[in-house]
Amino acid sequence: MGLLVGCHTATKVAGSSPSRSASNPQLSLQEQVTCGGCPLAEGGAKLLRDLGIAKEVNLNLSDLPNGSRQIAPPPSPRGDRPFGIIDRGAALRFASCMRLPAGQRSNVLNNADQVLNVGSPVFGIIAPGVTARSGPSQLVIVQSWVDMTSTAAQAAGDIDAYFSPRYASCATEFWKALAKQHTGRSKPSEHFAAIGRTAGWRTLQVRTYRASVPGPRKALVIDRYLADSGESAWEGLVVSGRVEATITVGPVGPGPDRGFSPLDLVQSLLAIIARRSPS
Repeated sequence: MGLLVGCHTATKVAGSSPSRSASNPQLSLQEQVTCGGCPLAEGGAKLLRDLGIAKEVNLNLSDLPNGSRQIAPPPSPRGDRPFGIIDRGAALRFASCMRLPAGQRSNVLNNADQVLNVGSPVFGIIAPGVTARSGPSQLVIVQSWVDMTSTAAQAAGDIDAYFSPRYASCATEFWKALAKQHTGRSKPSEHFAAIGRTAGWRTLQVRTYRASVPGPRKALVIDRYLADSGESAWEGLVVSGRVEATITVGPVGPGPDRGFSPLDLVQSLLAIIARRSPS
């Protein structure tokens, strides 16, 4: 997770190819659970133990509403890259805006505290009433990721930054900078799909909501909202011990009568993941 939500972005809707390739059997296990440009994952017994925890914590189909279905296998963590690799300048400006200390800056730039990174399968749920180009109901993409950090203190420090009163404004400017940079490209990076149409970057707003989860854990919901189109991309974060879990939902189109609350869905899924996470 680092400090910048968005490294983990849901795959395209059913019928398209996954945005990250499946695990390559020729790679070592360490390489298969290391994000692109991140320090190599831990190894040996520690890796096997933490991999078991991550797989247990991640979402599965039974966690989702009736009618949901799996639409793609878990994507490869190697397709994810730290924001310091994607756009070092924008990441540095974000870190400066947030007034982050040196240790947190290294997490922003290179996910320096991460020892492995594992995603769930990609799921789709039908959200009645959600505005969609293809009809009255939209397939909403849901996925989770679990990062394991070196220490619980590092994980706690990561999520604490999201609770900063500076986060919403700093993150808004960060995402605008990235979206502006990629507007007009024929194949923009998947990391920007979750903020909707890049043409609407000028109206981007970042909003945060505190979430209540069981036990001594911290959780937060983040909404990246495009005011011109009414589209939102939702992410939930929960930290428990060395576990940093991220849930992505959307993008979701506008509609006050859509009969579907992404915020409620993310909060309920955060509670499920929190109960499965060791403290």
